[in-house]
Amino acid sequence: MIDELEVNKKPVTPFYIIEETLRNKKEIIQLVPKPLYKVLIMNKKLPWRDKHIKTATIATLSHMLITKYNQTRGKQGDNLITLNASILQKKFGCHYKGYITFLEKSGYIKRHGRYLAGQHSYKYRLTNKFLKSGFKQYSNEDAVTIKKYKTNVLTAIRNKNAISADIIKGLNFNNNDNIPDYIHESIREKLVLDLYNVTIDSDCAMEYVSTIKGRAT
Repeated sequence: MIDELEVNKKPVTPFYIIEETLRNKKEIIQLVPKPLYKVLIMNKKLPWRDKHIKTATIATLSHMLITKYNQTRGKQGDNLITLNASILQKKFGCHYKGYITFLEKSGYIKRHGRYLAGQHSYKYRLTNKFLKSGFKQYSNEDAVTIKKYKTNVLTAIRNKNAISADIIKGLNFNNNDNIPDYIHESIREKLVLDLYNVTIDSDCAMEYVSTIKGRAT
């Protein structure tokens, strides 16, 4: 039974490998509708009211809608997507309405039904322009977007594997010199294995402990 469990056990990628991969990541590949792709590569920002909204964030929102559509298709019928205002604000900032408005006015989404009282949510229908035009891979190189992506990945790993929050906090991806001070898994494994081959002189060890204790008093 034990052997069977070992065979079926999936290997877990060491955290230090994930950390190094994320540290070197300079872009995120996202799916966007083909007509939208042309707008994104020609503009870094677009006007909205008296401000400007980033096309990199429009790409992230578009990719999120595609993901939600694939996850919920068949569950709530058609191509309806529920968007929560609180989550949108947390994910895209206080100007999240600008990104929604852009997709609405550009014909990619359409509000469906009324506001859901107490849930701060609206339902949107993805239009044929969004779904039927085909999709294209967009290379998102926006620094803020990539930083949020890295943080989300590390948070998910921490929640799943109970990795110390101090390690997560120490990962500053904008500074290669600020490398967290923890022992990589491969080194930890070697140290643990070495313990089985170590002989400890208990008398000398106790004498050393007494010496240290004497200095402290």
